[in-house]
Amino acid sequence: MSFVSPALFALLSSGPVEASCQPLDVYFLVDDTGSMYFHLQGISEQFSDIMHSLEENCESVRFAVGRVGDFPSSIFHFSSDRPYDLRQNFGESLPAMRSLSEMVAHGGGNISEAFSYALGRVDQEAWREGSSRFVFLATDAPAHDDALLEKTVQEASFCLFSFVLD
Repeated sequence: MSFVSPALFALLSSGPVEASCQPLDVYFLVDDTGSMYFHLQGISEQFSDIMHSLEENCESVRFAVGRVGDFPSSIFHFSSDRPYDLRQNFGESLPAMRSLSEMVAHGGGNISEAFSYALGRVDQEAWREGSSRFVFLATDAPAHDDALLEKTVQEASFCLFSFVLD
């Protein structure tokens, strides 16, 4: 499976950046609901490849990992669902890669997920002052509310790359 766009691939493989560039903070947000069961290993591998490329090309880069799901629902009998969890705070790539590889699909039951809520929480995490900020979101689901999602992303302090899987 490969879901890195040609433009992003060009950015990641463009060679080392100048030492004077801004610090880079990268957050990997993964939908780990039940429908993502067959995708999680590939996502972990792809995001790990992105981390390796960024480390090779950027002088100061940190990584964080979180999960997105849905609000608990008695309708679908998934009362353990949670809309957002920070799994690994900003730091080096190895703990982030480990966190990605340990993700297990669970819960879900409906089609849409709580992306607006999760991205709002991501925006409040421990980003460095003055850093370039990127969020990579991997999912197979739509948002609960597209208008609210658009507003959340427009007001966020990061640039969002979404990977919607079949």
